[in-house]
Amino acid sequence: MNQRWTKVKNLKIGAQIAVYDNGALAWDEVVSVKSVGREKVYDIEVENSHNFVGNGILAHNTYIFGNVGIGTTTPTHQLEVAGDIGATGFVNLSTREAKKDIEYLTSADYEQVLAKISGARVATYWYNDDMTYGTNRTYETYGSDDLTGGKRLGLIAEEAPREVLSADGQGVDLYKLASFTLMGVKALSGEVISV
Repeated sequence: MNQRWTKVKNLKIGAQIAVYDNGALAWDEVVSVKSVGREKVYDIEVENSHNFVGNGILAHNTYIFGNVGIGTTTPTHQLEVAGDIGATGFVNLSTREAKKDIEYLTSADYEQVLAKISGARVATYWYNDDMTYGTNRTYETYGSDDLTGGKRLGLIAEEAPREVLSADGQGVDLYKLASFTLMGVKALSGEVISV
């Protein structure tokens, strides 16, 4: 059993690697290592296993499993996080080269969106898991009307305009919501200018 740390770039066929097998760590043999292009990305295959431990991190071949979960063992999306995400920014790919069948909306479309925004109901709520995961957002800590402490504020998917929903209809797509809101602002701007 090899208990010495080896960098991924130094792995060779026949090397021993720690794998996750049926809930336990075990040693297995590397059967292939492929470098991918000029980037330092490696595809490591260990016979009968797609999990391995590298520098203390249990990893698995996410291409085979399809979905990745953080804080959940049953992700239903390509990346699913149970809990809040801290980040300095999120960017949606929006370049013209990545799109096709581009159609620009008209002022009449903006007016229709404004009517839908006016009819949208915004709610406060707790997620069922807010208490399960022991977050700071517990009802007992903040009380029922404290929006500053953690009670959630947003749309309920079943009541939201369909244009802002995620592909599965279970969530609100924030990029769509921002674009929808921009359309409403443009409609209001047109009304103000005409007054």
